[in-house]
Amino acid sequence: MAEPELLLDSNIRLWVVLPIVFITFFVGLIRHYISILLQSDKKLTEEQSFLTRKYYFNNPDDGFFKKTKRKVVPPSPMTAKVPFPLTLRFKPMLQQGIELLSLDASWVSSASWYFLNVFGLRSMYSLLLGQDNACGD
Repeated sequence: MAEPELLLDSNIRLWVVLPIVFITFFVGLIRHYISILLQSDKKLTEEQSFLTRKYYFNNPDDGFFKKTKRKVVPPSPMTAKVPFPLTLRFKPMLQQGIELLSLDASWVSSASWYFLNVFGLRSMYSLLLGQDNACGD
């Protein structure tokens, strides 16, 4: 007997999958333009900027590493299904943290979907911004 197929709610597509794509794309554009602004305005020397960052992160009283607490991130749920069949070798990569043997390999977790977007949008950035953009770094 075949197992029932897992269906993706259309609200997940509208409120999870598409916002991840748009947010990832626009954050890449913002990174590009901020890096252009930072490269054009170099007021601090490299040594001064290194010492500033070192003080910010390692200040014994209120440094970044003293006041930041680590949070445990729960495994991400399944958010998308790729429209083509995949072999089982893709399952650990696309379903990070999901231990279901019966789940088809074409389902993608939200964290994996984010990373697929980050690396997959590089060609869009080079098409829109040119080859020498800061988004592909």
